[in-house]
Amino acid sequence: MALLGDTSEYSVVQDGAEAWTYSSTDDAVVHYALDDADTARYEDLAAKAKAGDLPVSGDLPTPEEAGRQAVSMVRMFSSVSLDAQTTVAGRDAYQLVVTPKSQTTLIGRIVVAVDAETDTPLRLQVWSRADAETPALELGFTDVTFATPADSVLAFSTPPGASTKDVVVPLPEEPAETPMVPGTLPDGVTVSGLGWDTVVQAAGLDVDGLLAGDPSSAEALAGPRRTFDSKGAQELYDQFAPEEGSGSPLGSLDTTALYDQLTTAVPEGRLLSSALLSVLVTDDGRVLVGAVPAETLQALAR
Repeated sequence: MALLGDTSEYSVVQDGAEAWTYSSTDDAVVHYALDDADTARYEDLAAKAKAGDLPVSGDLPTPEEAGRQAVSMVRMFSSVSLDAQTTVAGRDAYQLVVTPKSQTTLIGRIVVAVDAETDTPLRLQVWSRADAETPALELGFTDVTFATPADSVLAFSTPPGASTKDVVVPLPEEPAETPMVPGTLPDGVTVSGLGWDTVVQAAGLDVDGLLAGDPSSAEALAGPRRTFDSKGAQELYDQFAPEEGSGSPLGSLDTTALYDQLTTAVPEGRLLSSALLSVLVTDDGRVLVGAVPAETLQALAR
């Protein structure tokens, strides 16, 4: 990954248990690696992940990960069928259709296009009940190859003259597995409903402070500040997470006007509605989110 500025570049290269960063601002390379014991544990976790034995994480899943999440809900809350064959990224694929049994969720169906030769999910489409013509969300490959990349793709070469620093990174301990019961949820968070009708509610949020750009309100959501061994990485982080008292992390953006434009006033507070999701922000500092009609959230908020 490379973040390009007008006259600068910050690059990150990760290969297995090793990673390198390069900041052209300070012409410095930082090499991150594990010690021998953590390397062995990392390789064991990587094998489990490849076998699908670890939970999916990340902000943007691959089509395979997103498809696995959809299929995992089939047993209790959905029905599954096969649709007509299609072509994705130039490859023949068959389509697996997951249809919620719920008659109240906003989601009409999820369609996973699976490569006919390798059985690899190539595309995920989420359709709203309100629109049968166009998917509300689509995540898929536009180009894909199953050939093994050359090792040189992930090779990192230190630019001439750049300084180099080695950092040994501890691999976090695996958290103990605990059942998902109300006592294990974060403070102020509750869950109601089942399957596609699940609603998550968070209480005690400083909505006014967030809209006003109060740094302390934003820090409460983001957690403690981070520090980095690279000057370039630290400067990039500081742009999005300024120090306390240094101003709003959102800069000069008029968040209140944007909030008013995106939401609609309702008796309980402000409502954001979309084809697949409803969000209700109440006047007493609660936020309710679910793939359900707005009326469901309003009834729960009363």
